[in-house]
Amino acid sequence: FKGVCRKAKRNKWESRICIDGKKNYLGLFDDEEEAARKYDEAAVKLGKPPNFPGEGEHQAVKGGRGGSSRFKGVCWIRQSNKWESRICIDGKKNYLGLFDD
Repeated sequence: FKGVCRKAKRNKWESRICIDGKKNYLGLFDDEEEAARKYDEAAVKLGKPPNFPGEGEHQAVKGGRGGSSRFKGVCWIRQSNKWESRICIDGKKNYLGLFDD
């Protein structure tokens, strides 16, 4: 979901939204969908598309705005405009590379 990423060390989902180029923390949640809905609350107030659109609204889509993926170990890197992949082995994060898709 847009604005949601997993915090593995805490076993929680974090919700953030970008306002005027700055990431704003919205909270930690036990459930990914709950975090996405918190993002939606802030997004609608700012005129941004939500993850769960109502009638006549467009759905939020990953792209140049940053965020996580629905795949574990993958996140969007805004600066490079690519997906980054990492894996955790014996408690250490290992970089696997940057990818277009």
